[in-house]
Amino acid sequence: MKKSMWIWGLCLLVAAGAARAQVREFRADDPNVNYVGRVLFDGAGAARFDWVGTAFRFRFSGNSCAVRASDTKKSFYLVFVDGKAVGEAVVEGSDRQILLAEGLEAGPHTLMAFKRTEAGEGATTLHAIVLPSGGRLLPWFGSPERRIEFIGNSITCGFGADTADPDARYCPETENAYHSYAAIAARYFGADCTMIAHSGQGVVRNYGDPEPLSECTMLDRYGKVFDDPDAPDWNFASWRPHVVVIELGTNDFSVGATLDPEDFVSGYLRLIAAVRRAYGSVPVLCLSSPLSSDDALFAAVRRAAAAAGDNVRFVPILPSILDHGSDVGAGHPNYSGHRKIAMALIPYLSSATGWPCGDRAVE
Repeated sequence: MKKSMWIWGLCLLVAAGAARAQVREFRADDPNVNYVGRVLFDGAGAARFDWVGTAFRFRFSGNSCAVRASDTKKSFYLVFVDGKAVGEAVVEGSDRQILLAEGLEAGPHTLMAFKRTEAGEGATTLHAIVLPSGGRLLPWFGSPERRIEFIGNSITCGFGADTADPDARYCPETENAYHSYAAIAARYFGADCTMIAHSGQGVVRNYGDPEPLSECTMLDRYGKVFDDPDAPDWNFASWRPHVVVIELGTNDFSVGATLDPEDFVSGYLRLIAAVRRAYGSVPVLCLSSPLSSDDALFAAVRRAAAAAGDNVRFVPILPSILDHGSDVGAGHPNYSGHRKIAMALIPYLSSATGWPCGDRAVE
């Protein structure tokens, strides 16, 4: 009996060893894994991130690719291989292996996974890249030279971007930052972008707050590596944009207490000052809200931009840009609406950076 148990245990060990031999793992902090967005490395090989729009990408050889990852809740990712969308991946719960692509032809490939849901849906820890036994990571190259940082709320997050129902309730399945105006405009210029965005956040007041000033706003989150005011500070020197776009104010002037526009302008100027401390004289574009016809909001954003000084521009994005029968999903711009907002923003980005507008699709 004891001998048979020993043989059975040996068989299990051999089988486990054979399974391990069929794949190769590469640490998430491998220099050939490239990240777009704010990431914290734990020193033991893993990478943690939660801001919406964060992406990781790498080149590899092999006919399939997986990752080992975990999440505090449930995060949704779009997966691209060699520049083409191949599907979605969901990261949920404890450390597990998740297949991203299979059945690929021989030769080098590039893979990107893009976090389309915001931090409130989950923070991801990437532990390892998993390739077939003959596969390997290849040297990374090809990061775009152009970079844009977006600071925003649910509009920038792509809240409701993937539904055509204007009255739909929020659900993570229809939130898609890849279909937001921010990602669309960045793709138009062939630029990388980061999205420091959180639904319901304002400059000094969050959505529906019964008080005129909120305790925790984007002013408190902006300088953090995670979407959490208690998170470690972000190292701004590690990624410097060529232009910063601010899309905030809808929630400051939302239902609830009445906000004094002077408080908003003062807070907005503090946010621009934080951008200046981080990036120097980088151009800053200040968008009005496509979801609010409040004259006070429009005037306050314009006044803040004018008071901020050189290299800050006001960008009027009016609600009339949207057809509320076809461009709205879950009370926010859907993909069609985001394309229109991006088309309105692109000339301002071009003028601020010198990047030429060309004959390219806005998608």
